[in-house]
Amino acid sequence: MIKPNTMTTATYAISSSLEQELLSTGEYRVSLSRAEYDELHRAIGVVGTLWYLEESYDVLLQNAVELETAVGRLEATQRAYISSFPDEVDLELRLLNRLLINFLASARAFVDSVRARLSRSDDLDGSKLAVFDAFFSKQFDAVFSYRLMDALRNHTQHQSAAISQNLTFIRTWRSSDEKSTKMLSVSPQVERDGLVNNRKLNSKTRREIAEKCELMIDLMPHLTAYVQCFARVVDQARALYQPEYDAALATHAALLKEYLADEWAAVWVTPTGDPDRRETLWTGAHDLRRIYRIRLRNVARDPVPT
Repeated sequence: MIKPNTMTTATYAISSSLEQELLSTGEYRVSLSRAEYDELHRAIGVVGTLWYLEESYDVLLQNAVELETAVGRLEATQRAYISSFPDEVDLELRLLNRLLINFLASARAFVDSVRARLSRSDDLDGSKLAVFDAFFSKQFDAVFSYRLMDALRNHTQHQSAAISQNLTFIRTWRSSDEKSTKMLSVSPQVERDGLVNNRKLNSKTRREIAEKCELMIDLMPHLTAYVQCFARVVDQARALYQPEYDAALATHAALLKEYLADEWAAVWVTPTGDPDRRETLWTGAHDLRRIYRIRLRNVARDPVPT
């Protein structure tokens, strides 16, 4: 039995949030071809996947900021000569441990969920996934703080809270021209032997921690180095997928340019009469703009010394 050719009646109609009177002033397309629908579908998929990477990185960064802000607030309190009562110290440690666990969980989620999202995408070059994985492996192999914080994440998940004390002391800071100044610092600290004796952690990392770390480990320098590792990964990932991102923007511009002139315009394309294409595509100027803007905010590059 010969199936009827439904493609002759298939349409892919464009609708928009723009006012109808605005549409009448220009030459606005009212539909796409089947090939153009597929092209736009791929472009929207690329934008969505790359936005997920940026959003996951932002969660990681904001959790790091919240932890550092809490430490900074304690420093400011101590500099104002306000000491904590014993019961307040307990509350402060619980707060710092909660924020650390949030950060470490978001770091692990970034590694796992972004990789999973990239692997599910049919719109990106699948051969690049191994390259993306190698970015993490390079940081893990090169930076001790990455291995330490990764072990700390496993430790907090399986055994106990990590921060056991919050030390206040005077540090001497020296500039490049050898000038020095003394500053009060608050340092959340992790007990080294708790990590060394945790057999759920990688044995090589445990030996390394035993060899390189003091009895009490200052957390914040390692957290800073860990965040910098993720920044390098994100910077490399952006460059890796830039061709797909550029192509997705070009597709939007070619097919929907007039509709996207307004910065808050929304556009949807509805297929009719095509049994293989029933998904209504939705996109908008905001979706294209926000990746660019979040990259400006989360620059993912180490500051250049002047």
